[in-house]
Amino acid sequence: MQVTDHEEFFDYTLMNVQQFYYICDLVRPYLSKRSIRTPLSVELRMAITFEILARETSIRSSSWNYRIGHSTTHKIFKETCKALWIELFNRTDRTFGNEERIFNYRLSRARCVIENTFGIMTSRWRTLRRDLCCAPEIVEDIVKSIVCLHNFLMISEDDITLSDRTLL
Repeated sequence: MQVTDHEEFFDYTLMNVQQFYYICDLVRPYLSKRSIRTPLSVELRMAITFEILARETSIRSSSWNYRIGHSTTHKIFKETCKALWIELFNRTDRTFGNEERIFNYRLSRARCVIENTFGIMTSRWRTLRRDLCCAPEIVEDIVKSIVCLHNFLMISEDDITLSDRTLL
């Protein structure tokens, strides 16, 4: 996948090119296919998924955009969200401590910020602005992958130097 317009790429995927390829490399073991037919690349699978998540595009529209069957696009979206959730969640350091007091404090803080968090998520990931007409298990994978992607992008934005940002 050749990227020439970094600004348009960011508008499309909500991440820079380095972040995109880094995520592709992380989920490649989960999404690489072996088939008699030529399989779709991991990069294409990720682009389809990010189009649906970030641009509020329907699965049907995405299948038309990429000239892929509707059921294939649906399967790609489901598999990619699950792979993102598995890989990105495993990379997070989630140690909350064992003491009940610490747990209760963090739980109450989490309840206080849920509405703000969902507002931030819906402003970035437009697919959350509409009904997700999927099975509950798929919706769960979609939301979990969005949370992990959002956290990954927020953390990795700190790693980008000022000179790298001017190239985007």
